[in-house]
Amino acid sequence: MDIPEEKKAGGWEARLLGGATLVSGERVLRLDRKPAGLLGYLAWEGPTPRARLAGLLWPESPESTARNNLRQTLRRLRTQTGADLVQGDDLLSLAPELGGDARDLREPTQDVDRLRARVQAGALLEGLDYDDAEDFREWLQLAREALGAAQRRALAGAADGLEAAGHFSGALALARLGVDVEPYAEEAHRRLVRLLYLSGDRSAALLAYERLKAMLQERFGVGPLPETAALAREISRGTAAATRAPAQPSAPKARLPLSVLRPPVLVGREQEWARMEAAWEARQGIAISGPPGVGKSRLVNDFLQAKAPGRTVFCSGKAGDRLVPYGTHARTYRQMLDVLGGAPLPEWARLELARIIPELGPRPPPLAGEEDKLRFWQAKIEPFRVAHGLGYDTLAFDDLQYVDAASAEAGSYVLSQLLQDPATPVRTIHVFRTGSLPPETDAIIRSMAAAGLLCLIELEPLQPSRLDELLASLGVPGLEGRAEELARYTGGNPLFVLETVRHLLESGDLSRGLSESLPPPGKVGPVIAERLAKLSAPALHLAQALAVLGTDFTLGVAAELLESPPLELAAPWRELETAQVVRGGGFSHDLMEETVGALMAEPVRRHLHRRAALVLQARGSRPARVAAHWRDAGEDAHAAPFLLAAAEQARGELLLKEAEDFYVRAAEALRAAGNEDGARAVLASRELALGGAKQRVHA
Repeated sequence: MDIPEEKKAGGWEARLLGGATLVSGERVLRLDRKPAGLLGYLAWEGPTPRARLAGLLWPESPESTARNNLRQTLRRLRTQTGADLVQGDDLLSLAPELGGDARDLREPTQDVDRLRARVQAGALLEGLDYDDAEDFREWLQLAREALGAAQRRALAGAADGLEAAGHFSGALALARLGVDVEPYAEEAHRRLVRLLYLSGDRSAALLAYERLKAMLQERFGVGPLPETAALAREISRGTAAATRAPAQPSAPKARLPLSVLRPPVLVGREQEWARMEAAWEARQGIAISGPPGVGKSRLVNDFLQAKAPGRTVFCSGKAGDRLVPYGTHARTYRQMLDVLGGAPLPEWARLELARIIPELGPRPPPLAGEEDKLRFWQAKIEPFRVAHGLGYDTLAFDDLQYVDAASAEAGSYVLSQLLQDPATPVRTIHVFRTGSLPPETDAIIRSMAAAGLLCLIELEPLQPSRLDELLASLGVPGLEGRAEELARYTGGNPLFVLETVRHLLESGDLSRGLSESLPPPGKVGPVIAERLAKLSAPALHLAQALAVLGTDFTLGVAAELLESPPLELAAPWRELETAQVVRGGGFSHDLMEETVGALMAEPVRRHLHRRAALVLQARGSRPARVAAHWRDAGEDAHAAPFLLAAAEQARGELLLKEAEDFYVRAAEALRAAGNEDGARAVLASRELALGGAKQRVHA
């Protein structure tokens, strides 16, 4: 347990890993070899007789001289620090209130962050030389080895614990550190391979396995252990032909089997894969549609890992994008800049992109006509050209149904220009929910498919015979012969099947019939609802904040929304990751977000939207987003001025259709608030404002 600062020995901490210093506030005292050795020995061994310490540190001196040297060392420590860091008469020990890593050096810490910091800090008394004290030098070497072994065990245990809890991102970070600390330990490498795969990066997992294999051969002349090779085979099956007979998965250390968390085999998609292969060879675009949870993203990710590993730019739409003109592009072009990793853009393009990414520079003047608008769109081509020069030749866009109209229009122009430019040949894959595209986007997709420019593929739920293959690939005893039953319950949707199997395993009801173990049939919502019901109140509140904020979510914004210190949200977020409610920076899948929203009581939902409006208003967010939250809070009078501001902003960007829509919505909000005169005034001003903008465009 941490000791409060005021109770420590004069406020001092001893930091003995990676060197030897004493720290108190801003004061840092670097220790010489002998006082450092004294503190290090007491920290590791505990209470020790004076004679033993004197003999170890001054072995060449007579006993009386060695004891005097020890007394002088203790006196200097007391003089320099103003505190008794070492206590006792014949038996010396560290002051119990002394802080820092010296306090509990031998005790394995359960705190993951502290463990990581200790492992990264370095060796005990690192950099100090004790050639004049041979016995102490030998002791120090043994202590370093024992400490290193204890840290490696704790690191492995912490990583396994996080993996078992489903917190893969945290476990992966520890696994990487474990390989750095123990580069020749196959178990550490096997853990890294498994966690890379569980985190969704199959190609990185297989590459890590190949590196391990090469290292073992070069260093020891041997191959990987059978369990490591079996793990690699299980992972590689996901990119092999789906008709192969599934092998039994190796037994993972996670509470839920690896295969349930991420099935190794892509089942029932052979025909779709073949069509994608043909389109890829013909350099056609590819569009994948299907209902939620049918496996669209999994199919595309596996295909691109096989065809363009490390060469794909991934972007996606988010719920709420349609409310803000260029809302999708503002986010996706930030992602593009991250991909470029500092590679310079042409100055004119950087300044144009500042219209949607303010951190790139001062916002340019409003667009004065179609020529300005075209220049803005042309600037959006430049990041793709730079990315192509860095080796990226494929664009994948998920959740196309969420894209706002302005981004969709500009995106169509950018894509058409790239496809016609022989200097930047680009392949594209777009993914969207069936029946969810805006009419104009749907028309573009279907016209491109009719013209042979695009291969349009619609995924269907799996038939019971293919569900048999999926269940067999999971390697979970008790699922045999249950495909028909699961098909009736889930409709053959792969995500629903996996959520149902997970629920049965976690609840221990796998041996019972589904009708006895599960909520009434339908979508997977009831199963997800049971998982959400097990969350703590802070974790559930954070999930609700994420559902309300949507594209505006950050932990900082959520902290303001929930009126909570940001650091207090770390544990609830980890709980949501552990329960696989969230992954990365958002919900693990759309159905999770929809279920959280559906379960929210109306008064709670309205309160959170009101708080969101106030927080975003104070942060100077786009007025369309602020207005949307005011309207969802049921406060139309507050929404109206922000809708008018959004209309003016859209008009300045020559998005006249969007501007007209905002004017109409502002009038509707005023009318709903009982302000009929205000509504009429808005509609009148709309005609004047848009008339002037249309004249600019025609000019």
